[in-house]
Amino acid sequence: MKGVKYVTTYRVSHGPSGRWEIFQTGSTFPLVDFSTKVDALSYAHYLSDSHPGSVVKTMNPQGKIITDRQEVDYDR
Repeated sequence: MKGVKYVTTYRVSHGPSGRWEIFQTGSTFPLVDFSTKVDALSYAHYLSDSHPGSVVKTMNPQGKIITDRQEVDYDR
């Protein structure tokens, strides 16, 4: 079984300013930031839903990227 390859990843992380930032694949600067995680995730999911082949990931407290939504394995 192969892993799923996504064209774009929207990564949500808690920034040094205390705001929740959304980064797009390959970007070193956030697209946008929000005061709450819920708002950031909501907008990241909106972006992902608008762009087929994308996924939203978030950072856990240890700084490891984890999948925010269950990824679909199309090879099953």
